Amino acid sequence: MHDNISAQVTSYIDKINKKYSRFLDPVKYFKPVLVVETEKGLARLNWSRKYPTVASGSVMKIIPTTYNAETIAPAFKKFVAVTNVWKNGVSAQDMPLTADVKACQDVLKAANASAGMNEVIDGGYTELEVNVSSGYTYQLIYSAVDYSGKVATRKFYVTVK
Repeated sequence: MHDNISAQVTSYIDKINKKYSRFLDPVKYFKPVLVVETEKGLARLNWSRKYPTVASGSVMKIIPTTYNAETIAPAFKKFVAVTNVWKNGVSAQDMPLTADVKACQDVLKAANASAGMNEVIDGGYTELEVNVSSGYTYQLIYSAVDYSGKVATRKFYVTVK
């Protein structure tokens, strides 16, 4: 009988831990995240190149923020840039310079030429409209510095259909 009660208590504690464990790591809520507007609504850009977020259109609206929407600790400055672009296995960083590599480089430059991209911007709510081309996968980097000087940086991936 004692073993049965022990198993029930363990099961109950496991349920509590599953429900509240997300609050045990408060640092997570201060990490940077890029939110994108998709056909289905807002979505977080993925961190995996193998499983990029899917977006569509020629202009991608992204919001650089944190998991607490900068309500607890706003960013002082932000930086968002496209660091690489792929299409059909070809990257903007490939060598030698072929027509396909040049096309990827041109797409990368066009995205970084969008207002607010590839430049330091003020913290707070910011919506960036990035020029994108369908069929390409984009690698973005988002870096934010808080008012105490701590910097957090993360890469994100999105494929434009």
